[in-house]
Amino acid sequence: MENEKVNPSVQTNPESKGPELSRRNFLKLSAASVGAAAVVTGAAAAGVAGYANATDRRTATGWETETGDEEYFDRKPFEVSKPTNRVVGPTRNIEYLSPAQYRRNVLSRFFDVPEGMAFADYLRTVADVNNLEATPFSIINNPDLVKYYQDMLDREGWNFFAEDLRYFLEVLPRRTRILAETEFDLTLAKAYVNGHYYLSGYHLSRISKESDFEGVSETKYDVRDPAEMTRLIKKVGRMYGSPIVRIVELNNDFAYDRCPQESRGYTFGEPLNIPSHWKYGIITTYPLSWETIVASPHAGASQEGYAYVAVTDEKLSTFIKQLGYSARPNDRQHNYEYVLPPLAVLAGVGEQGRLSSCVTPEFGAHVRLGMVVTDLPLVPDKPIDFGLQKFCQNCKICAENCPSGSISFADKPREINGRGYEGWPINTATCSNFWYETPNPTMGCRICVTVCPFTKRSNWIHTAARDVAVRDKTGISASMLTWMERAFYGTHDGEYYKYVDGSREYNVVKEMPWFFKTGDFFVEPS
Repeated sequence: MENEKVNPSVQTNPESKGPELSRRNFLKLSAASVGAAAVVTGAAAAGVAGYANATDRRTATGWETETGDEEYFDRKPFEVSKPTNRVVGPTRNIEYLSPAQYRRNVLSRFFDVPEGMAFADYLRTVADVNNLEATPFSIINNPDLVKYYQDMLDREGWNFFAEDLRYFLEVLPRRTRILAETEFDLTLAKAYVNGHYYLSGYHLSRISKESDFEGVSETKYDVRDPAEMTRLIKKVGRMYGSPIVRIVELNNDFAYDRCPQESRGYTFGEPLNIPSHWKYGIITTYPLSWETIVASPHAGASQEGYAYVAVTDEKLSTFIKQLGYSARPNDRQHNYEYVLPPLAVLAGVGEQGRLSSCVTPEFGAHVRLGMVVTDLPLVPDKPIDFGLQKFCQNCKICAENCPSGSISFADKPREINGRGYEGWPINTATCSNFWYETPNPTMGCRICVTVCPFTKRSNWIHTAARDVAVRDKTGISASMLTWMERAFYGTHDGEYYKYVDGSREYNVVKEMPWFFKTGDFFVEPS
């Protein structure tokens, strides 16, 4: 393609010598530097094991190898006293208006829409449809929302109001057209994702304010040793399907200030009352399928991870209640009081990367998170520093591939959205709009997750990134590994992934899985 930044040039023919020659050339070029020598040595030493792991069918989902007593990646050498998402200013809760989809779900409430008139039709009468950025905030009749939009414009230079208007006036109508013309093509992908919906989300009991103690055993057993109890909870969590289970002492900076949706016994915008008996969060994880994520943005689906982690949380909550202690799930299917990535960072699940998600040493950003809050006595885990911040400073592959330009290219992280914590900010409004402009039947994108060098099966490049580059403080190894990512896997600019109306062509990160190719199994209606 003309808009590819790098030609991957990786041949799939097993008789081809293309990748092998590239690899040998790389070894020759890098042998002269200390950092690159570390890559060579580490990759060579770990390559055989990495290849064996990658060909083991159990790595296709990840969790089956994690049901033992230890995590796959030893975090102990990387534990630190303070998390890498540093406090750089006064901290505050996360605004309930910040999640784009939750905000847009109720946006019509904040306007004087005549009864019986469609919201989009109303907006055309009050917004400057030819210049949405010029539409004044004064047409909104909610002071909280006006303040939120103004603060985002002042702090980040992002006009979220214009993007929200664009969502209703341009994005949704286009999505309707896209889904109509691609309905047959993505039938199998849609059916696969809907199976996950019914598995996990919409038949699980809804959470209420009183649900912490519903079903709790009348007999409450005193815990002999919180450290041993922590060990037990991690073992049970892995048996329930979570490859990484870590404990965090709850930090209410990462709770919403008010409820961002109608759920969990709250009305939208109602102040959250975080119970005093919530002491700890048990962070749970589930990897997305390696086979489907490479079809991002058009056919990959986060519902794989959300579905299974919700089931894990439900099981783990029941287990804890049987011991006489309170428990409540926080995950996509049960909904949230907390934002989970920063809590996962505090627990040592991973570090916050340039793409804003929690990046783990094992799976990269290729996981979805859940959490069970409880008063069961536990011992919090320490955060880890495996060199991701420095790696992300130099890499920028996720930003290069982002179709909506929502990921920062800044060399160094900074304060995020005035909340007092350091990181790379994400323009969630433009990101969310692109979700809806793909043929993906369940929305979403996941390109940034997929192209991250840490998001790979345990092949030799991932093994080198995880075990070598993070230990090389010079940054040379990280730079070489970023080069290898581009050379062996290929990278594109954002335009490559944008769907052209009427084309029925889908440029994805790698390839559409054979089991999503509807035309190979069914005859398209004429």
